[in-house]
Amino acid sequence: MPQAEGLILPFDGNDKIRKDYLETIDFDGKPQLIAYSTDEFSAVCPFSGLPDIATVVIKYIPD
Repeated sequence: MPQAEGLILPFDGNDKIRKDYLETIDFDGKPQLIAYSTDEFSAVCPFSGLPDIATVVIKYIPD
């Protein structure tokens, strides 16, 4: 069975986010919805070992 490999980043809540992993830029514009979508996401399912292929959509309003 295939094994997942690489960096594992568990989500333990907003207070545990590693801000040193994030790159930020200053935003001085008016509030607007930013949307990013990609269908180039793939991973190995930790339960079956089969490939998982998905579309990832990120939407946010910078402040």
